[in-house]
Amino acid sequence: MSHHRHQQQDQEANGEEKENNFNIKLESIIINLSSKEALVTKKREECNNIVDEISYHQKQIQELRNKVQSLTRELQDLDDDIDLLQNKRDRIVNNNLSHTSTTSTSMCSKGVDNGNGNDNKNAGIDY
Repeated sequence: MSHHRHQQQDQEANGEEKENNFNIKLESIIINLSSKEALVTKKREECNNIVDEISYHQKQIQELRNKVQSLTRELQDLDDDIDLLQNKRDRIVNNNLSHTSTTSTSMCSKGVDNGNGNDNKNAGIDY
């Protein structure tokens, strides 16, 4: 009987040891799981912050693109204005040059019948 009791005590001790090992492993897994869950939460927050930052910068980029488009339109308008003014200036300068060059050579005959039926009154002037 003592042998049987000894064997039973060994089995109980063995069972307790197995239960302790099981509890230790379970506790270790729970701690590890909790740690991993906390890490996941932290990483999600970081990810969300980065997504928010990207969104903010995308809005800024769009605003800058809009400004570039607006400035490009303004530049085109200014280029068009410059072209118009240069054309006007060129016409005035050319008109003035042609007027002064013909005036200096035909000053004497201005308004005078030169005898061939052509009156030089308006020679070289563009209207």
